[in-house]
Amino acid sequence: MAQWQTIIPIRGIDLSPDQRFDFAEGMTLEPLPDWVSSHPWLDKLGQQVKQSVQKATHGLVINYEAEALGSPDPAWQGPDPKSIQVVKYELAVLANFALWLSCPSPVRLACVIHAELRDSGPMVKYVGTAPRVFHHPKDSDQSPSTKDFKLAQRLHSSLAQLPRGGGSIWNAFQAVWAALQTYVDIIRYFLFWVALESLFGPDNGLQISFKLSKRIAAFLAKDHNEAQELSAKVKKGYRFRSKIAHGRLEENPEAGNLLADVEMFARYSLMYVLLNKDLSKTFSGKDREKYLDGLVPGGRR
Repeated sequence: MAQWQTIIPIRGIDLSPDQRFDFAEGMTLEPLPDWVSSHPWLDKLGQQVKQSVQKATHGLVINYEAEALGSPDPAWQGPDPKSIQVVKYELAVLANFALWLSCPSPVRLACVIHAELRDSGPMVKYVGTAPRVFHHPKDSDQSPSTKDFKLAQRLHSSLAQLPRGGGSIWNAFQAVWAALQTYVDIIRYFLFWVALESLFGPDNGLQISFKLSKRIAAFLAKDHNEAQELSAKVKKGYRFRSKIAHGRLEENPEAGNLLADVEMFARYSLMYVLLNKDLSKTFSGKDREKYLDGLVPGGRR
């Protein structure tokens, strides 16, 4: 078995050279090796990506054994085989998502590098693009703090343990991750609502607006007064979502604020679920409906 390393430079973070954070399954956020920013393979991705990598000081790094580029990952439990390199890259995507949950900001992956480690030095076998992640305009000046990185570590650990291929939490993650990759506000807005419906929507599909407003408000609010305010916001936001879904969209001066609200609803909901093992189990199991119907403001466990 050869020794391999996957490196994903990250743009938009400001850390000192001595700062390092351990993420799930052996992945670390650490200073980039010196050779990364000047490697000729970067020219294949264009000047903009190359500049992003050259500006990056830190990246996600993971070491592992593999026979070759594209070798199936023997530990992969999904229905279709995946290469070790793809699995490591997807782990980095989850880390990027965890960083967004902990602190919405311009932080995103710059590219992905797979290299075989040899005695003579790293032999780069693949350099590819990473998905462009768009932040809400109000988050343009945000930058993760040390506290945010520590929170992201916990979130990443929970995300890495999620069963793939279905379930309300995984479906919500996929919807939000898709939303973050588009700058088209109405599509982004709709996808955030897909995530919320995955978490809080009724199984029978009835009284969706009423149940979403009641459940989301009860889940996020600290008390009944706050729940009333949140419920009204959810109903207002869902009406706008319905206009988008049914092709009756009109210009709305509040669209930016409505998008900020739905992003906040989805972000905090996913954080609370992922940080609590009991909640993760409930939302992934058959008791989700019973739990949500019985939930009162401030009663989230």
